[in-house]
Amino acid sequence: MRNSMNWRGLVVPGLVLIMLACQTVASGTEEVAKEAPEVESTEAAETEAPPEPETEEPTSPPEPQAFSASDDVIAIGGFEFHVVQTAFENSVMGMKPAGGGSILFVELELLSGAKGDFEEMQPVLESASGTTSKPVALISGGYVKTLTSLTYTGESTSYQPDPENVTWAFTAAKNASELYLVFPDGEKVDLSPVLK
Repeated sequence: MRNSMNWRGLVVPGLVLIMLACQTVASGTEEVAKEAPEVESTEAAETEAPPEPETEEPTSPPEPQAFSASDDVIAIGGFEFHVVQTAFENSVMGMKPAGGGSILFVELELLSGAKGDFEEMQPVLESASGTTSKPVALISGGYVKTLTSLTYTGESTSYQPDPENVTWAFTAAKNASELYLVFPDGEKVDLSPVLK
């Protein structure tokens, strides 16, 4: 019986020590919490937003420059060229687009820049009313490259471009007096002075 008393005599003081240790730890965390800096709530931060900086009114980009086809040098997209001539015909070397209509050839002499890159620009033809026409053919280096479906009709063409130049063929009304060659960057060449 004496052994059981010793064991009980140790358990009670051990429990007391554990309880005291827990109280010390608990009171220590309260002091740490009291010493920690206060953090602002997110609500207060949201309501006190800094004033917005003044903004400028948005401005539209400047209108691209319109060149005249009669200019000696036209600079567009890193290329320099001039319009050699325009001509209305009934076909593109004996071929016509499915919709028919007249063909306008626009022949350009490239003054600076790579010819292949210039050919890839593929401008569109724009009328005074704003309707546009993509090129139906490209003539360069003595070759005709069709850019849309063309049907061979055998119709003769008197127009013969210089093989060194770049010529685009478009469908257009023969009586058109105001046409523009519009390049991908929006710059235009007014063809009116050279329309035949």
